[in-house]
Amino acid sequence: MTLSRVIAVLPLAAAAVIGPAQDHKNPTVLPDLTQEQLQAALPDIARQIDAKRSALKVPGMAVVIVKDGKVAMMRGFGYRDPDKKLPVTPDTLFQLASCSKAFTGVLLAMAADQGKLSLSDPPRKYLPFFHLKDPVADRSMTLADLMCHRSGLPRTDLAWASGSLTADECIQLLASDEPTFPYGENAQYSNVLVHTASEVAGKAFGQTWDEALRTHVFEPLGMTSTTVAPLDSLDQSRLAVGTWFDPTDGKVKHDDRIDALNIGGAGAIKSCARDMARWLQFHLDGGQIDGKRLISKKGLMEVYKPRIQWDDEDRYGFGWMIQDRYGVPVIWHDGFLPGFQAYVALVPSRHLGIAILTNNAGRGGNFAAAATILTRLVGKPDMKWQRQYGKEVGVYVDRTDSHLLRIWRSSLSLWAMFDRGKAIRLNRVGERTYHTASPNNEKLSITFRDDDYSLMHPAEPLAEVTRDGMAEVWRQHPIVELGPGAKELERRIAVATGGSADKRTYVGRYTVRYLQEGISGSGLLFTTPPDSFAEFEIDDAMGKRICEQLIGVNGDSGGAATTFSRLDPLMGPAAVDNQVESALLRGADTPSDYDHSEILAETTLGREPVWVLSRTPKNGSRILDFVSERTNLVLRREQGDAPSVWLFSDYRKVGDTKMPYRLVTVDTGFHVQVFRIQKYTPTSSYPHWAYFPSGFKKPEGASVGN
Repeated sequence: MTLSRVIAVLPLAAAAVIGPAQDHKNPTVLPDLTQEQLQAALPDIARQIDAKRSALKVPGMAVVIVKDGKVAMMRGFGYRDPDKKLPVTPDTLFQLASCSKAFTGVLLAMAADQGKLSLSDPPRKYLPFFHLKDPVADRSMTLADLMCHRSGLPRTDLAWASGSLTADECIQLLASDEPTFPYGENAQYSNVLVHTASEVAGKAFGQTWDEALRTHVFEPLGMTSTTVAPLDSLDQSRLAVGTWFDPTDGKVKHDDRIDALNIGGAGAIKSCARDMARWLQFHLDGGQIDGKRLISKKGLMEVYKPRIQWDDEDRYGFGWMIQDRYGVPVIWHDGFLPGFQAYVALVPSRHLGIAILTNNAGRGGNFAAAATILTRLVGKPDMKWQRQYGKEVGVYVDRTDSHLLRIWRSSLSLWAMFDRGKAIRLNRVGERTYHTASPNNEKLSITFRDDDYSLMHPAEPLAEVTRDGMAEVWRQHPIVELGPGAKELERRIAVATGGSADKRTYVGRYTVRYLQEGISGSGLLFTTPPDSFAEFEIDDAMGKRICEQLIGVNGDSGGAATTFSRLDPLMGPAAVDNQVESALLRGADTPSDYDHSEILAETTLGREPVWVLSRTPKNGSRILDFVSERTNLVLRREQGDAPSVWLFSDYRKVGDTKMPYRLVTVDTGFHVQVFRIQKYTPTSSYPHWAYFPSGFKKPEGASVGN
């Protein structure tokens, strides 16, 4: 179904996956600036920052630059409240979102530095109710693991973001969550695990986590305005108004308020530029402030120590990314919550620290300002290899036209998947050569090159793949058209499903389980050919109702929302992608929906022989359909470069069409949802919100029923 997309499009959580998009292989490293040179450069830096802020339609921004222990810049740009034209000042409060994680890292390191805990301790020593479903991870997890995202669990954000669960309940819910990778194999972001570390640190000090932060970090540093108090309790005249940019009308609007108090140590801190200057000075002075030491240098270094590879550039410590893309180490993290984005970075070799706070989410003003400052004060890296990444992305077939290799980009890494197997992260080891990143995966080497001699597809990428010592060249297209041909196969699919012959509206009742989130739900699905559908879902966790979700698309527009967040518009390709996802549910997946089609391979899905049909919608992401040679029904659908996967089974006759009654979806973050249709019923009407969700707040009296 499509509700997995609701979770994906909502800005629910702080994210630390993408920094200023630059490279470290061939950087142009600038000489360090004297204070005089810095002061001469600052006016132009400020002008560039403000120009980028305005171009990105970010209402307000606060920027701090600390150099050689001194505050070189501390100022506001734009408005903390764009409606009232109230300017940003050094004392304007912003949400730090995931830049809060570094504070938790310092608090945990302080407790270890004082002998109150060991970073190798198991979390259960302090929180007896902490458990993970994977027995290896459950017995192996340490406090250090909590901070650096190597549990094997992906993001589990829906339950906490709903605000319906307490902090302890969010932690307890982890015991129900299915891992997506073995313990320690891949870095996968987890807000709940970082907050677990903050709870442990608080207990080590004999306090709650927020009391411990206040007494051991905020107060000693003189960060008098920094707090984890709820937004509504703060001085509203000092608080920046969170905003978002609505692409439907080009206007900047107020965004939702999400406090993140139930994962507070991962994202609940609010601060201002003046206080962030003190935070930067503390780090750049090796753990002391105004000559008073708060943590030993050795203890503070535990915070920056790289503990797991995040992608081709970044390694992760305790709430910090560590990178070398500018030719010198840069320690950084970003934060993202509805209405706010932040960025904090340290460049120890330059005695440089920067903090950028903004009151707009999703426009990247924090990254634009960071890139401006780092490029002017540190250097300008070469971006060539990142552009090369996009060239390698694609679907490759072997010489027998029976096996597939998918290559996609996620953050600053390439990933590979053979046939329908496990996703494998790749490490770049040469100009266009990659090896398996994890020692737990099969030994794999891939070198990409261009084939300038192909008559059908000139200059297409080729992948020279070595597995278990055997080398083979894979290409992106078959040399000749396979099987019945794409057009004939599309015709057979349309006949098998009934095409769009049935024009009636159907309502389907379903149940769903979110395997990585410990959530179950039930919902209603409305479908009307040729291009309208809607879903309304009620979700529960820990015996509580946590939220209601809605998604609706009518033609090339629509929206997605939850009861705890604003409507997120779906336009153009996003709307088309949702239509394609739901097409088989409507029995309306017809050849006219696609611009280009070709059969890439003939393989098997389980024991079922299938054709692999590549199709490109008129205005959406490429899909691969695995079509049964026996029934001509689609059994698997992969959508997008970083593929979302749908598995269809238990097809049944509904009116004049065939629809699948069981669906399993796997999103790009490896979250698995299992849907079971209970019944489809034709209906002559549908709720007013179904295909026009712009009016959706919370459907009064809406019920899934029995």
